[in-house]
Amino acid sequence: MLMKKMFLLSVLLFSALSSTAQEQRPYGTVTPAKNSYCAKRFPAAKASVVAPATARHNKAPKRDVDIISEQPAGKLMLMKRSGIDVIPLYGTPTPAAYNNKGTYVVMGDDGNVYFKSYVTDMANGGTWVKGVKNGDLVTISLPQVSCHLWYYGKEFTYYLYAMKKTTVTATDEWTGEEYTYQSWAPDSSVTSISYRMGADSSLTLDSATPDSLLLGGVLDEDGTWPGYGDMNCTFEPFYETPNSLPKGVETTDFVLGNYSAYGEKTQRLVSGAIANDTLYIKGFANILPQGVMKAKIEGNKAVMPTGQFLGVDSVYSTLCYAKASSYELDNDGGWITVYNYDAPEVTFDYNADKGLFAADTNAILVNAGNDEILFHECYLKPFFRRYVEQPVVPAQPVWTSFMAYNDTYQYGYACFDLKHEDEEGNYINPANLYYRIYLDDDSEPCDFTLASESGDSVTVTDIPYNYSDDNILGGGNDYHVIYYNMSGFEKMGIQSVYKSQGVEKTSDIVYNTTLGLKSVEDKSGSQSVTYYNLSGIRVTAPASGIYIKRTQKADGTVSIQKVLRR
Repeated sequence: MLMKKMFLLSVLLFSALSSTAQEQRPYGTVTPAKNSYCAKRFPAAKASVVAPATARHNKAPKRDVDIISEQPAGKLMLMKRSGIDVIPLYGTPTPAAYNNKGTYVVMGDDGNVYFKSYVTDMANGGTWVKGVKNGDLVTISLPQVSCHLWYYGKEFTYYLYAMKKTTVTATDEWTGEEYTYQSWAPDSSVTSISYRMGADSSLTLDSATPDSLLLGGVLDEDGTWPGYGDMNCTFEPFYETPNSLPKGVETTDFVLGNYSAYGEKTQRLVSGAIANDTLYIKGFANILPQGVMKAKIEGNKAVMPTGQFLGVDSVYSTLCYAKASSYELDNDGGWITVYNYDAPEVTFDYNADKGLFAADTNAILVNAGNDEILFHECYLKPFFRRYVEQPVVPAQPVWTSFMAYNDTYQYGYACFDLKHEDEEGNYINPANLYYRIYLDDDSEPCDFTLASESGDSVTVTDIPYNYSDDNILGGGNDYHVIYYNMSGFEKMGIQSVYKSQGVEKTSDIVYNTTLGLKSVEDKSGSQSVTYYNLSGIRVTAPASGIYIKRTQKADGTVSIQKVLRR
């Protein structure tokens, strides 16, 4: 009877990389991620404490927090906001002027004025800040709760606070030389700021409030500043309304596809509808899932005019537009730069039988504002296609790199692309996609112990495409990595598995036989036992605690156990 070999997985530590660069580096032998960067991207905020895209704000506070989380009763208005924001760019608070942001304001039934997500660029969690109205003067008392967030299971409460400019002296860690830079420090002497309201409900900073003040978030636990804030802000009514689906129109699944500068295709699922000779696509913007783009169908063509207002995103508080863009690629020795230019429209070829809309030229930008090109997302040669779920044979996995178990590093790794496509390159739903790992010529796949949604452990042979933890890198990206801590095999195979409508379809098993896989099996005839802590580090003399025990017998059979040493 064949025995299944159990993997012992070591800890995988990855840092999320983001870039504002205009260039793309050619892929090397080992590629941690395959991201496309286009010219003139909106600068991503890099938080030193809380990353705005990953902080969660859908949990109620456990501590006693004086917070306005529900929209106050009154007239809701969208205001175009101008001013200067500060973000912790590469760890340094960096100011930049803006005029493309949006803030929702309620003219309250109680006579007061409420600002939603007052601090831009920060994951505010939809918290409202209160301003007391007296005549045409609107006064915001300080400090006041700005937002409440959960981040990696920890609870944070930030306060709106006045901060004053200060000069910080630091030492260069490489040269040892001292240098100075401008920053801000809390100013407890300022207990309020005020705005003057115009006849059209516009708000400008009152002359009694210094325009040098920064309104930042201060962490309540220890008073540290995460580096976000706004200064010298003005608000004016904004009357554009975002695109929306027609009443009564139901959406179906569509596939959104586009190409990188290197010609690589990316596909994901969105929702869409065709009504009144118009294509409506909802969710094509990652940063604004509720945003709707529309294109008018004219015979075998569909035209998306530029400058469609999508709404205000919840990460950077920008007024987002779908902009049409022409572009050109500059290939300089393998480095590709994408240059974007304003265009009046994007034209799609329409195939009604296939439900396919495809643009061979131009791009769709999810842009911050409707003036200059300053985009969050760029879709080169986009296409939309109706999606029908059905059992299909998934594309074969593709090996990218491999390292056999190494005694020095105390781990090995397997890196591969698991494409969410069928064997013909069409999109398939990642939620129904799995993969299996085989060793040598075993007919049965390996077992893996994974954490379930409830927090319990479950032993499986089929690893979900989207599964990710400290040991397995997956989830939303074709690029997958498994770090392991075992030896005793000559080759490793990967198989894609697609489960749909009660039917299971599998790809061939693709073995890694060309990436330097070597056997380190112990055939000395003796039994070896080694211990590892839960971080995958080998220990010679286990003390009390939980360890992983690896036993390799004379015939090369490897067994793994979790043991408790008292």
